[in-house]
Amino acid sequence: MKKNFLICAMFSFGLLMSTSSFAGGFGVIDMNKISEKAKVMKSLNGQKDKLLKNIQTTVDAKRKDFEKREAELKTKSSMLSEDAKKDFMNEVATFQRDVMDYDKTTASKVGEIEKAYMEALAKIQRDYLDVVVKKIGKEKDLDLVFNSQAAVVINKDLDITDAVISELDKQISEIELKVK
Repeated sequence: MKKNFLICAMFSFGLLMSTSSFAGGFGVIDMNKISEKAKVMKSLNGQKDKLLKNIQTTVDAKRKDFEKREAELKTKSSMLSEDAKKDFMNEVATFQRDVMDYDKTTASKVGEIEKAYMEALAKIQRDYLDVVVKKIGKEKDLDLVFNSQAAVVINKDLDITDAVISELDKQISEIELKVK
């Protein structure tokens, strides 16, 4: 199915290129470069990295606590009488629930960060990047702008990435990563 779509798209593109009424130009943008170089993306990625690092630091500390608690339980298990083993098993079950609950909470926090990140990316795309690409496209009389990852670029003069980054930096340099 995908192969047929690709063939149809390529055929349609070929027809478009061969018609005499098509007189516009093409441009390409490198989204990876924009993600690395644009101020707003650096800000957003920095915020996300900081939040994830904070979670990782907390997880590392909590894991040490869990490991200590587990070692204590193992030591305790070797000294138990038969009568005390039932209470001990309840203590082990509580410990295992605590670990699972903590893992679930941590995964939820990471999920919230990822969701907020994707929402911020969508806002940047919708409210800024698309506007900038259209503006530069009009200035350069372009009809189509491709993502360079989806096209083989022969003529480097078609690349408008630096102009997009420059204009994007003028319009927005930061966006808040809003984690609930």
